[in-house]
Amino acid sequence: MTDEEETVAWMIKHRAQVQVESFRLYELIRDFPGAEKTELQLGTGIAFSLWRAVFLPTKGDLKDIHEEGQKYLLNVIKTNNVTFQTDVRHADWVFGYYLNNARLRFAALANQDADFEQLITKAGIHDDVTSPSSTGSPSDTFEKCITALTLYIDHMRAKLPAD
Repeated sequence: MTDEEETVAWMIKHRAQVQVESFRLYELIRDFPGAEKTELQLGTGIAFSLWRAVFLPTKGDLKDIHEEGQKYLLNVIKTNNVTFQTDVRHADWVFGYYLNNARLRFAALANQDADFEQLITKAGIHDDVTSPSSTGSPSDTFEKCITALTLYIDHMRAKLPAD
């Protein structure tokens, strides 16, 4: 398989996972009592960030990440416009942005819900999904974020009142 084919295969596999978890989250929000839906908005932000990142996979060579961020920012300043093609041209930085956005939201969830924090700690993924300075590869961290989203949805579903 060529590098491009491997990238496309990665995208398809992970896009499907994000879509499945996003729909599970949608159903959870639909079924949750009104007053408690606010807690689920962090989950919505996580699902969106992972969905967006999956279209912009990085090769994992983030040595030029600061330069990429600077180029992205200059483009925003010059054009006052960001399109999907802009994101694709600066995929290493943008993938990291969306991945870190999800991780910051996981950190907020862990801070407000000790049971969820315990779940991701027990799964061995706490630091990878709550700290923007993970030592793992971007694709490994992405996969751990999918796992954390699955755990979060299961955890919140268990909180639903019995029918």
